[in-house]
This record gives sequence, structure tokens and C-alpha cells, in this order.
Amino acid sequence: MLSDQNAFVRLEAARSINALYSKKDYIIAVNHFTQTFKPRLIEMAVSDVDLSVRVNVIQVLLGIDELGLLEDEEREQLCLLVFGLEPRVRNAVAPFVKQAWADEVDQHLVGRSMTEDKAERETQRAGAKCLASLLIKWSKMLENAQKSNGSEDDEENSQVQLDRGWMKDRLLREQGVDKANRDRIGLAVEALWDDMPFIQKWNGLLNLLLMDHTSEVEPAAASAKKGRKKGMRKDDSVLEEIWRLSEQEEEVLLKVLLAALKHAAEEAKAHQKVCINSFCSQNNN
Repeated sequence: MLSDQNAFVRLEAARSINALYSKKDYIIAVNHFTQTFKPRLIEMAVSDVDLSVRVNVIQVLLGIDELGLLEDEEREQLCLLVFGLEPRVRNAVAPFVKQAWADEVDQHLVGRSMTEDKAERETQRAGAKCLASLLIKWSKMLENAQKSNGSEDDEENSQVQLDRGWMKDRLLREQGVDKANRDRIGLAVEALWDDMPFIQKWNGLLNLLLMDHTSEVEPAAASAKKGRKKGMRKDDSVLEEIWRLSEQEEEVLLKVLLAALKHAAEEAKAHQKVCINSFCSQNNN
């Protein structure tokens, strides 16, 4: 039924399977089923012609991921959908992006001992760098996939073959993506706004961007001897490598900041409009 020509049949099949994965006691029983039908489910999430089917299949894959049955490469291909044109699909894959980002942040901060007052600031900075790094990585995957789709010269390149296998899909064919130079970062920020609250704290993004990321990393003792610039916090005298941004990361993070400011302004405007309408309604009554 997952391959039925009728979209309604595929949709009902996806809903039924989703109910199955919601029962955690079935993890052993569904393992063989999962390994058999996982490729088809991912194909549907990426390229099914029916939007509701895609969204429901993504929910199924979230259930599979919670059971630890998705490979890193499979999860990453789903993260690429955050650049698509369909808002419902972007919102549906946001949890995959959030988890990939959280894993990256944890890896960056592993082994660091931080006081409670420093933890939030350091996590914010490392989180900003990791988000920029992931968005760059996924954008390059899309670009490489597009190039490989138009060339047959890289058959021996296993990564290109992987890109071809996964990315000859609706995402690349959706009118407006890349070909019209759509703002990928803006689309991603819009989808991640509710799932990743740290993006809403645009002051943290701005503070990181204002730092000098070109200076060499100095030992803390040497930095203390030289003294700090007026107004600089003690732990800002050295720009640590875990949140040092490359040129490309700075560019992407700036786009994230602008998209976050735009989204925040739109939310504030919508809230103001609701308040005005409510006030007028009360006065009329």
C-alpha cells in the first residue's frame, strides 16, 4: 500500500504505520519491517507527489529515529528538506535538524567544565557556530547533487553516487530552489524558529558576529598580561576555537541573524495587530 497509485491509500498506510511505532514495546518485532521498508519510507518523505503523505511519512521516520533505527546518513538526507519550498515539510523535518545541531554542540563542548553563569553564553556561541557549519555542509550537498545530476563523469565517486541516489527528488525539481537563488537560510530559520529557541536570542548571534574572528588564539595567561579592552568581559579576552567562525560561517550566521530579526519583527507586528483588534472589539462592545 505504500506504493499504491492512490494517494489516500498511501496516506492511510503511513498513518497506520505511525500508530505502530508509537508503541515502544514493539521495537524488536518491527525491526525487520523497518529495515525492509525504510528506503521506501525515506523516498516517500523526499519525493511523494502528495504533500500530506510526505508530512505523515516524516512523522513515521521520527518514530523510527526515536527507536534508534535511522542511520546518520539517512537522518542527514532528511535534514536537507529544511531548504524546500513547502512550509509543512520544512516544519516536519525541524526535529531532525534540531537533533543534528544538538549532537554537534555536545561534541564541541565535550570535556569542558563551565560554571553555571558561563554555560548559557558558551552554549549559545558554540550553538551558533555549529548551526552555521551544518547549514554550509547541507548547502554544499545540494550543490554537489545538482552538479552530479548534470554530469556522468563521476560514476566512481561513491559520495556523488549517494547524492544522486538520494537527491534526484522533488527538492531539486521544486521551482524556485537554487535556480531562482532563493534564500535557503531564510527558509531554514523560518522552519526552526519554534524548535530552536536559541535562534530567537538574536543578541547572542550579534555579539558573536561582532568579535574579531581573524586574531590568533592566545593563552589565557598571556592575554591577562596584555590586559583587556575597556568594557570587555574577562572570558571574552580570548576568542576560543570552539566558537571561532570562518569567513563562510560568518556570512551564513549574518544571514541567520537577518532572518531572525525579520521573523521577530513580523511576529511583533502580528501581535500588535491582534492587540489593536482586541482593544477595538472591547471598545465597540
